[in-house]
Amino acid sequence: QRKPVARAAEPEPAPAGQGVQHIDPALCQVEYQPLSPARGLRAGQWAQRLRLRQSAQQAQGQLRADIADAARRAGTLATLDRISITRALAAISAQRAAGRIVRIQVEVDVASIIDPGFIGFLESTLPPALRPDAALVLELDTEALIEHQAVVRPVLDRLRGLGVQLCV
Repeated sequence: QRKPVARAAEPEPAPAGQGVQHIDPALCQVEYQPLSPARGLRAGQWAQRLRLRQSAQQAQGQLRADIADAARRAGTLATLDRISITRALAAISAQRAAGRIVRIQVEVDVASIIDPGFIGFLESTLPPALRPDAALVLELDTEALIEHQAVVRPVLDRLRGLGVQLCV
């Protein structure tokens, strides 16, 4: 007769969105997907997608789209968007230092850009060398832009003044 073998309990996967209450930037990963080059474009274009892991042991994180609603309810979606922008700007700067010109498109929530501290954050984070050539592209939801157009319009003008391109 065999004795039962003691097994370590396997950790249960965290429910979707559980990690959005208190975001640890170390658990945020970014992935890059090449975009089709536009005619005459000299820069490589990439879409950056954010993934959030629930713990350091989790191999692959959840896509931003999968946790956006939970993060919005928790009040942390703006934090995720700022982490995405910071990572994109770091990648652009690293590529620029290596002699390559790239443009990175980052998905951002409209609520994040109309947040009163967003423009100040971007002005302090965006290196002046990257401002004139629109190396950073913010991808925004068209319906949300239309819905909040009175509030968004002045913010979009300031973003253009910083050299940030918009994709809707």
